[in-house]
Amino acid sequence: MSSPRTVAVYGATGNIGAPLIKALYPRHEAGEIKLIVIHRAGSKLDNVPADVERRVLDYASGTEAQVHEALRGVNILLAATYNTTREQDQAFANHLSTLPNRDTFRFFFSDYSVRWTPEEEATITESKFFIRNAARKLGVKVTGIQNGLFEDFFFFPGFVGADAKANTLTTYPGAFDKSFPITSTPWLAEAVAQIVSETPLDQIQDQYTVVETWFSGPQLVEAFTKVHGEKPKVAEYTEEEHAARLAGGGLPALGALLAQKWSGEFPPGNEFTPRGLTKRTIDQAVATAAKA
Repeated sequence: MSSPRTVAVYGATGNIGAPLIKALYPRHEAGEIKLIVIHRAGSKLDNVPADVERRVLDYASGTEAQVHEALRGVNILLAATYNTTREQDQAFANHLSTLPNRDTFRFFFSDYSVRWTPEEEATITESKFFIRNAARKLGVKVTGIQNGLFEDFFFFPGFVGADAKANTLTTYPGAFDKSFPITSTPWLAEAVAQIVSETPLDQIQDQYTVVETWFSGPQLVEAFTKVHGEKPKVAEYTEEEHAARLAGGGLPALGALLAQKWSGEFPPGNEFTPRGLTKRTIDQAVATAAKA
């Protein structure tokens, strides 16, 4: 009997890492995979079961020898890290390219965003895909998981424009009648767990799209009305408001880009739907957001 594949998670305590651990651990218990957590020194790992091996590594400053040791025997690395620089990403890609086990290794970089067009990837979101492009140029097998926007971000006040608590809906011109992809973290985590534990290593794809459901403006108005007993205030961002949000940088700028994208294209790409889960309805999502 062959040994189970080894799956490592870096960033195990975050908003994505913690659900990944929850979804992967039953596979570890069942002997389907060997789960390893890679973490910075001093990280609190209260959500990680005691029988899961832990290895210390700092993504931002790890040397080649440290990266190689942390990834010793690892078949799949699931990264759930953010706020890294291009210099750090390039160094990490360089270290991955010299792994002794590179031929049997695959890197799932920290993507977990909506599906952008190639033109958008090359311009407005280029920095997000820097680690993917750098690693692939060096011959590393890299997979990206692109999904719908997470519910918490979609309903965050002033982000995309859907405020369930305030009963207001503001959309970019041309977006109201179109649909926006939404994914909850449990849905995403279960999809990733099924991909990395069940797909033969040599058949894992370079990109997957994991979307739980789609919300349109009319559907949101109906759901908001059910929750509040009255129709929401509906408006459109003006050109001045949109420009100001972009100019502000940070989350407001990202929200502005996503609000604009709502009016455009979410290209399909290797759709993956996890088995055994029931999709969240728009009514459930709005009711949860209104109470948050």
